[in-house]
Amino acid sequence: MVVGIPGVLLAILVRTTVREPIRGLMENRAASETQVPFTEVITLLWKRKTFRHMAFACGLNAFAGYGTVNWIASFFIRSHEMSTGELGTWLALSTGLFGAIGVLLGGMLGDKLGKKDKRWYQWIPGIATLLCVPAMLVAFLTDNQYVALMLIFIPGTLQNVYLRKFHSYYPCTCGTALARNRLRHFISHHQHYRLRSGPFRYRLFE
Repeated sequence: MVVGIPGVLLAILVRTTVREPIRGLMENRAASETQVPFTEVITLLWKRKTFRHMAFACGLNAFAGYGTVNWIASFFIRSHEMSTGELGTWLALSTGLFGAIGVLLGGMLGDKLGKKDKRWYQWIPGIATLLCVPAMLVAFLTDNQYVALMLIFIPGTLQNVYLRKFHSYYPCTCGTALARNRLRHFISHHQHYRLRSGPFRYRLFE
């Protein structure tokens, strides 16, 4: 609870000082201010096969990714007898820095290839996720701790490729009148699925 207090204070600050952007401004069109019923938003989203597939894939990726992140420190400490200080430096780079690089590269590559074929927006995250598998298998089976640590950079980067394209795709799928409710629904789904299942995933890997 104490850790969450700064976030609550920041939320209050943002709510009282940051103005809500004009809806439709980025799309160069007027947006209706009418509040759409939540049930109507859910119905619309469910009818869109693309949304269902992307939301499910995003949840599965997060399930595996965050479960691995919660468990991997214990793995290296127990299997390779690493100290928390040294391991923390490696994981900060592989998960933090290279994770951010993965988000950036995923967006840039998707925008470049997506101009020729929009299916690349989905193919890129899918290919990146598949490429994580061999690297993780070798990392978890090798006896050399530094080989394992270097290989962890691969999934650390590629597991985050999907974030940029998935989160930026939804505002373009339907009218701006539904954008706020739709994004809230998706973000709530994603955050709830990946974070609330954290303890279960951690115990699953233990």
